[in-house]
Amino acid sequence: AGWGKLVGMIPRPDSGMSWQQLCKQAASLRQEHFFGLILLTAAQILLMTGQLVTATFISSIALRATGCHTMVSLLLTSSRIFAEFARRKQPDDVFSYGYSRFPILLEFTGVIIVFVLALSAGVEAVLHLNSHSSVLIDASFGDLVHSHKLEHTKTRAFAIAATGFSLAQFAAAFAIKAALKTDKFRAHSWHGAHHPSAAPRRNILHFRVLTHDLALHVTEVAWGVSVACALVSGATGWWALDSVAALTSVWLLVPILTDVTEKTTPLILQAAPPGPRAAFDLATREVRFFEGVLECSDEHFWVNSAGAFVGTVHIRVRPGWDPQDVLMRVRKRFAPAVSDLTVEVTCAEGAATKG
Repeated sequence: AGWGKLVGMIPRPDSGMSWQQLCKQAASLRQEHFFGLILLTAAQILLMTGQLVTATFISSIALRATGCHTMVSLLLTSSRIFAEFARRKQPDDVFSYGYSRFPILLEFTGVIIVFVLALSAGVEAVLHLNSHSSVLIDASFGDLVHSHKLEHTKTRAFAIAATGFSLAQFAAAFAIKAALKTDKFRAHSWHGAHHPSAAPRRNILHFRVLTHDLALHVTEVAWGVSVACALVSGATGWWALDSVAALTSVWLLVPILTDVTEKTTPLILQAAPPGPRAAFDLATREVRFFEGVLECSDEHFWVNSAGAFVGTVHIRVRPGWDPQDVLMRVRKRFAPAVSDLTVEVTCAEGAATKG
């Protein structure tokens, strides 16, 4: 339950978030919360692996589709872990901004993978249903049940394993739902931080929490029905129920994947994040197109011990241009980005000066 509360406490990135806000979204996490997320991720990996392996042994499409839900939970938890890593990176690190993009790219790419897996399970379930309907036309209902019992045999151990997976899923879902009602969620979440203590705003927040609570409850009930259908099909041999349960689980994935896609796509399409390193990179790109500049290379950016932004760059000047004039324009362009800049100017003829 504690692990589930962690997931509820950590905000989901909104489309209005900037890259800097994205890097700081896990700022409220304490060290033990961070390790709790890692333990939760390990538990989700074990649960997902068990679901997929068991689904292969018992030939259950529904259990495989249910495993896709665990993949989504694992995906979102992993994204929050990488967001915490990005927050802890130093701002002078050249990889910091690329690292902050990684959680969003992970979610977007993972959604595509889960969508393909769920779609394949749905297509297989439809084909399975079609084969059942053709057999049902040519045979009586009793012969159909008997033939499928002979074709597939599922033991009680597999049914118990599937039930255990379902209980684990329900426990995590209810823990997250309980976390939505806590003061910690309202204090630390992205939505709570942007809703002041004024009564109208607080009522809006409560309404959103209750709406999310209701959506989770409906999802859990439908999810439980689909898993129950899979278990009934395993006990009776009515394999059409397994296909129906698989289609139900796939259908329940649609709003979840849509929500993640709507939140990640605008962030992926955003421009480079504002910041000292981004300003230095932008200045470097613009200097390359200055008149008289033949080449701009060997650029380096770091933060010294005093906390000042320092940069070095090498400029190669075209023949016939005054190196001092180029140096002055380059320094003027880099002035907003760094407080101390070393420019090495090399003329095309070979003469070199430093400034």
